[in-house]
Amino acid sequence: MSFGWQRIVQWTPDLSAAGTANRPEIKATCNGSDALSSATVVAIIVPDALKMDVGEARLRAGETGALPLMLDVYSSSGAGVADLAFELNFPASIAAALSTLRDGLGSPRTGLKFWTPALRSSYARPMKSTSSKLNLFRPTHNLTAPTIALSNIVLCLLSLSAFSIRSAEVPDGIWVRPGFKLTVAENTIKAPRFMAVNPEGVLFVSVPKSGQIQACRDKDRDGYYENVVTYVDGHDPKNILQGLAWHDGWLWFAEISAIFKSRDTNGDGRADEVIKVIGEDKLPITGGGHRWRALLIHKGRIYTHVGDQTNATDEPIDANERKKIWTFALDGSDKQLFATGLRNTEKFAIRPDTEEIWGVDHDIDMLGWELEGKEKKFGQPITDHNPPAELNHYKKGGFYGHPYIVGKNIPNFNFLKNPDLAELAAKTTIPEWTMAAHCSGNGMIFYHGKQIPNGRGDAFVAMRGSWNATQKSGYCLARILFEDGHPYGEQKMVSFLKGGTEIIGRPADCLEAPDGSILISDDTGNKIYRLSYAGK
Repeated sequence: MSFGWQRIVQWTPDLSAAGTANRPEIKATCNGSDALSSATVVAIIVPDALKMDVGEARLRAGETGALPLMLDVYSSSGAGVADLAFELNFPASIAAALSTLRDGLGSPRTGLKFWTPALRSSYARPMKSTSSKLNLFRPTHNLTAPTIALSNIVLCLLSLSAFSIRSAEVPDGIWVRPGFKLTVAENTIKAPRFMAVNPEGVLFVSVPKSGQIQACRDKDRDGYYENVVTYVDGHDPKNILQGLAWHDGWLWFAEISAIFKSRDTNGDGRADEVIKVIGEDKLPITGGGHRWRALLIHKGRIYTHVGDQTNATDEPIDANERKKIWTFALDGSDKQLFATGLRNTEKFAIRPDTEEIWGVDHDIDMLGWELEGKEKKFGQPITDHNPPAELNHYKKGGFYGHPYIVGKNIPNFNFLKNPDLAELAAKTTIPEWTMAAHCSGNGMIFYHGKQIPNGRGDAFVAMRGSWNATQKSGYCLARILFEDGHPYGEQKMVSFLKGGTEIIGRPADCLEAPDGSILISDDTGNKIYRLSYAGK
């Protein structure tokens, strides 16, 4: 089968005015009626979710390898220039290299050209420029023959490097509180967990499963992070890189037995200076269980915590380093014990206009096992509803009950033979607020912005959901209402549980974006959502 070719757009941008992005960006907008369908063209893959009927598609250069510097537009309707709009930003560092390129027609190649239509089967072959960083494709035919029809518009990057496309829509079945809207802010990172943002609006996302931190940029401020690069790489996934904190020009991050700080000194978007501030000698952790290290940098101190090695380990408080909050000076010295009796608090937050440290602590599993295990025909009527998850205000010297006291001074039924339960209850600081049992509150923030009406000072909690309940619990973003420094109510803002049974997403963390919207990471749905106030 042979195909003819017809050029419909030829665009040579002025590279002298190109932006300073770390990777090229291509934005394509179509106002026509054709839909962009999923397709695979030779080695060029268009993801299934890509749809042009939403009005816009985004394509981004991969993190490594070739840079995609040519775009094909194939059209079934013969869409004219009036129906298509394109813009391209190249890093200034590669502008000179681009001027040396030549396309298949022999003309100088200083920008982007668009052709239509047909398949690419024998259309391109590799061509390398004088820059080792560029690996392009060029036409091998005289592209002057008449056009042929295709069933859909297809956009393809003429490069084998990885790319991502703004394509995902919010899945059906997600409930959003009236007056708010939910959009997808990023959908290329696999298993995103915790997040941090710097003053320039760069979003950092930890990916424990790959031992990476991704840096995301929304350069056109449209709410979608179209530029994603690997900021930190090469960490062993077994060490669980999760906790993040931005402080004084450095991105701090935590693993199970180490705390690092990092920065990008040459402006390429990647951390080229990574310093281990605290190592295993000061953060000795053994055993499995809850291995997520929390991290907070506040008032010249580091605050950190790792949870219980089992569901509820019966051992003396001073038996090991876990289930405690430790604090250090910023250079890793001056280790001090701050608080004890935590089960698993994965993130700390400072309440606005105070120095107060707060966090959500996971409740234990199988509270009623001693009773329910003997009469299994009754199911787990105790465990299904107890104990609650806790929103705690952590104070220096405080004891928060775990593993012996749960909720508001209720003894752990599995340790009723402990002779010191009454004394332990008397010492316990009860939670400021309790949430549904097994909701698995992970990340939390206090709201500082103005976009959400009356939101300043309220807490937002990402509830990932837990296995230990007959009826599913959590799987939502909740708002904890505050007044006079104390919580008094709770609202569900977004629910990822369709019909009470179908799990559509599992929120791992939440973060206030610079515009006052709330970002929500979903480490099973591989998305970062944005919750914005839309008005009444």
